[in-house]
Amino acid sequence: MPSLDNVPRQPTPPVELLFERYIRPGRPVVLTDLLDGQPLRVLDTQERAAEQLAHMVLGVSGNFANESLAGRWPERREMSLRDYLELVRQQPATRDYCYLETPPPALAGLYEAPQLCDHRGSGDTTSLVFLGNAGNYSHLHYDEDLRDVLMFQVFGRKRYVMMPPSASHKLHPLVAPGVVRTSDVCLQHMSQSEQLEFLRYAGAWDVVLEPGETLLMPFGYWHYVEYVDTALSVNFRMGRSAEVRALSALMPQPSVFMQALARHYSDETALSPQARSVLGSLLALGPTPDDDLLHRGVLDAFDALCAGSWDRPHALAFAALRGQVLRQPR
Repeated sequence: MPSLDNVPRQPTPPVELLFERYIRPGRPVVLTDLLDGQPLRVLDTQERAAEQLAHMVLGVSGNFANESLAGRWPERREMSLRDYLELVRQQPATRDYCYLETPPPALAGLYEAPQLCDHRGSGDTTSLVFLGNAGNYSHLHYDEDLRDVLMFQVFGRKRYVMMPPSASHKLHPLVAPGVVRTSDVCLQHMSQSEQLEFLRYAGAWDVVLEPGETLLMPFGYWHYVEYVDTALSVNFRMGRSAEVRALSALMPQPSVFMQALARHYSDETALSPQARSVLGSLLALGPTPDDDLLHRGVLDAFDALCAGSWDRPHALAFAALRGQVLRQPR
């Protein structure tokens, strides 16, 4: 599997060092030992997991991108791990997968969330599980909840491609109902050479995650996922700072401008007076039923903090994106 392979790997550092070097600056990293010693760690092959979790029931549906392009909403059905693996054996090209499911008790009982997940003391951590077969994928998108994510690979391999919000102008983001948070760029349909060329152009981070490894994905980052093998993953969605929680609550409808703006509040220990003033002005707008007023407020805040912090070509590109987004129906 060709990959840029440009995400560093290292043992888990002390929590403060992890925040200083990776979480607050928004730098992906692979932690090689985060869940070592926990029962889940030994289920590092499909066979071992199937033996212990054969009857674990998960929600399975068709691939969201495939279904939405066909004008359908994926229908969820329940299926045991054993039955899903049998489905894959009989239909290796299936695009059914388990996506964004709450871990069932049989799985959740095999691990404890790392303490660093709630290092900020916000108490709003959560966890989700993913299961898919080789060749499946998650289309290029970003998550709306503005949480840093620790993605633990139980068994199988998955490739993760990540791009910062500052690359949004290269990704043709969509804002129409049903496709918000989604890029118009279909990496899954590119040849290997085309894909790697595009990833270099977009400044992407790219890594194949092995069983037992954990990937830190900074909040707000675009990401595309390929299942290299049939694979099971559990993620830990970390607690957010008070400022990022406030922004998320203010505008639950995703926006590429809120996505970029929120990154300016990723380091709550080093906020400038301007950043605090802009946040105060923005929060003064809500809660409001006037979506247009709120949207304009986010754009003004974005202009104040983001557009001026980039070089001129980058700022001009994002200005063009602003015009593109404003012309799309919301």
